[in-house]
Amino acid sequence: MSTTNIKLKRSSVAGKIPTTGQLELGEVAINTNDGKLFFKRDNGTESIREVALASEVVASLTTVSQTAILSFSASTYGGGKFVIQAYDSDGGARHITEMLLTHNGDSAYATEYASIHTGASPLATYDVDVNAGNVRILATGASANTTRYTILEQLMVE
Repeated sequence: MSTTNIKLKRSSVAGKIPTTGQLELGEVAINTNDGKLFFKRDNGTESIREVALASEVVASLTTVSQTAILSFSASTYGGGKFVIQAYDSDGGARHITEMLLTHNGDSAYATEYASIHTGASPLATYDVDVNAGNVRILATGASANTTRYTILEQLMVE
């Protein structure tokens, strides 16, 4: 049996999204740097849509100062859904929360829900902002223990 390699249109440039002129209807493109898939949609108006895949972001902090644990381009993405796990590697406690986030280009807005933790109190509090064209999720740790933040993100184009 013969083997055929199928190659998608691709880019290795972070944040690069194909244009409607670069894809035909039904054609799929991939950004190998970001690990994202895109396709061309035409429901009367042509647009590029991102295939909704959850991607994982990890940050390890040892501070009680507010620190950005995730950022994305405000001009590319309108918002998203995030599941954030904080894990205290010194004490073994976990804290998981789910967040919806949107923005208007100048300010970011979020609602945090479905939060649960194994210790007596949450491991972190979260805030959001827009800074230098990027939307950020900010964490403030409850202690200076090493806290590992694992974030599953589903970003929405437009």
